[in-house]
Amino acid sequence: MAMTRREKLIDLLLHSEQPLTPSELARILEVDQKVVVEDLKRVERTLRNKGYELRVVLPKCKKCGRTIHMKGFNVPDKCPYCGSQWIEEPMFYVAK
Repeated sequence: MAMTRREKLIDLLLHSEQPLTPSELARILEVDQKVVVEDLKRVERTLRNKGYELRVVLPKCKKCGRTIHMKGFNVPDKCPYCGSQWIEEPMFYVAK
């Protein structure tokens, strides 16, 4: 039986040796980045039920260097501190 998109996402996160960005996950899964962000919300619950934790490396502004806190899994369009749109993507990984 073929794996669902979310099962593939979980498999990628569990077996990756390094944190992955939403754009990397979208490219690997061949879907839009918005789909990955929505799937991460569901995947977080599934992982928690299996004894894992989905963790986030918060994005930083490439202009002022400050860490940007996110609401949920949504990445801000611009830095709340300096207004720059030059923002790193968050990275996701799984911890036991």
